[in-house]
Amino acid sequence: MYLHKDVSFKYYNGIPYIYQRNTDEIFEADEELINLLKEIFYKQETNFSISEDVLKYLVKEKLLTFSEGEKSKKISEGKFASSHHPPLQYLHLIITSRCNFRCKHCFVEQKPLDAKLEHLQKICKEFEDIGGLRLIVSGGEPLEHPDFFAFNEFLSKIDGVRRILLTNGWKLSLLSEQEIKNLNFDEVQISLDGNEEIHDWLRRKGSFKRVIESAKKIKNSHIDLSFATVIHSHNIGIFNEIENIVKEFQPFRWTIDFICATNKSRKHNLIPDFESANLLKHSFNSRYHSSSPGFACGPNLASILPDGNLCKCDYFTEISGGNAFEKGLLASWNDLKKIRIEEIDCKGCPFADSCRGGCRYRALSYNGNMAAKDPVACVIFNCYESS
Repeated sequence: MYLHKDVSFKYYNGIPYIYQRNTDEIFEADEELINLLKEIFYKQETNFSISEDVLKYLVKEKLLTFSEGEKSKKISEGKFASSHHPPLQYLHLIITSRCNFRCKHCFVEQKPLDAKLEHLQKICKEFEDIGGLRLIVSGGEPLEHPDFFAFNEFLSKIDGVRRILLTNGWKLSLLSEQEIKNLNFDEVQISLDGNEEIHDWLRRKGSFKRVIESAKKIKNSHIDLSFATVIHSHNIGIFNEIENIVKEFQPFRWTIDFICATNKSRKHNLIPDFESANLLKHSFNSRYHSSSPGFACGPNLASILPDGNLCKCDYFTEISGGNAFEKGLLASWNDLKKIRIEEIDCKGCPFADSCRGGCRYRALSYNGNMAAKDPVACVIFNCYESS
């Protein structure tokens, strides 16, 4: 028996977890199971007595394998160092601000700023070492980074986290079959915001066909395909059509978000009524693994900008833990202010522990106050009160 190559161990506040990169699943384990798996890994045979039912379960769940070709090269043991903060499980790594699109709903300041390759390598290794789960690589458009393929080659050494690429699909569609196979990502998420007419109007003429071509190539590879869709006023009437396109590809996940109120989204009349937020329920497999009680709005997530600034997210760049390239990932994460539910207007709401106050930027953009309620989250939990 062998330990499956996609299995790694995570320790949060002294509690051991088993993470499966290929399925993006994590579950708490006792020390007996951890020791059993380590015994199997190091000695390739075990003195432990395993019942046939347990053995079948471990193989079915892809913790163990009988195939030597699939065995893990190492055991990855991430140990989050601080018990005073929520663990950093999801790192949004923005490697460049360059983009080949000028989307009508984009809020990113587009200028030619690229993170240095050595900085990206350092951050990825640190994220794996502290027990991270998802490394989410984006931009701008990440394939616009001049060292993207060198960075991709380096990612083959990072196997304790799920590596996810976010892309508009334009340059991806131009890659050859072999170049697709050489991508060291476990998942590629492609943006899809309408049918051909609406998607092209929002993003770039010809981009819808590139999305479909990219989706076909990813689907025919070893990589999981996923889609991301933003709800806006021009696609709410055709959402069934979008859903049919998505389901035709049987993707790993479909992530749906509700557009924020920015100057550009207002200029192009992209903001729908809040009741459209019910379309978020069409998403699937876009869950988070665990939550940190008492904390609001993505307590286990941070973004790193191309200049190294570690911030709450790319909407809230001013909420910063400092430059992670200079001071280190964990130090920056520990210095990043975390928002507590008691600090926002959701305190006392019976759904607060479930929705975590929704998105703080949506609260700010629609109400002018970061501590206000997120109307989109309130619609989802049936507690929205229109004025």
